[in-house]
Amino acid sequence: MSVAMTVRGELSAEKLGRVLAHEHLCCDFSLRGGNPDNRMLDWDLIAHELSFFKKAGGGTIVEVTPLGMGSDPDALRRISEASGVPIVHGISFYHEDTYPAWVWPASVEKIADFFVREIEEGHNGVRAGLLGEITSHNEDLAN
Repeated sequence: MSVAMTVRGELSAEKLGRVLAHEHLCCDFSLRGGNPDNRMLDWDLIAHELSFFKKAGGGTIVEVTPLGMGSDPDALRRISEASGVPIVHGISFYHEDTYPAWVWPASVEKIADFFVREIEEGHNGVRAGLLGEITSHNEDLAN
């Protein structure tokens, strides 16, 4: 049986329903861009808004907010419980200026171990369901 890992545990593929595959429910993009309006931190309001998604036939949300940009696995679980909408939590780093401090001196192995732990064990029991959200600002990497 095919399953997805949601913030509340495994969910069979047949129960995912219509999936929004790239969403930001818990985020604070003001941390990088400086615009105070670029944050979504009202968990009750977000759960309420998801009720409209669910009523319209929506199924699962794939949430891909990176670390350092307001990602909050605990809040995602609360939002999923309150709304009844399954949420898949993505785990990633975004841009260098948002990396957690521990990343800079870390070996490749330590970083890989971190991602494996997030998938296998999670944060307070909320396991990541995917690795995602890789940054690109259209840099010319050839130079």
